Amino acid sequence: MLFFWGTGVFGTFYEPRVVIDADIVDVSVGGSFGIAQDKEGLLWSWGTNSNGELGQSDLKTRVYPNPIL
Repeated sequence: MLFFWGTGVFGTFYEPRVVIDADIVDVSVGGSFGIAQDKEGLLWSWGTNSNGELGQSDLKTRVYPNPIL
């Protein structure tokens, strides 16, 4: 599972909140986006996506992780 908590550009989470209900094996977080990989190899991305860095074929901001298909 992957949890979010704290204060940041995407809002305030006062208590840990599950944002991916899968077995996460790796996470990388940059200044404005993050990527997680689950045990099946599926990648999940979230962030500002101002340059298409989330791999979602658009420029929409993603507050919560979305699978990269």
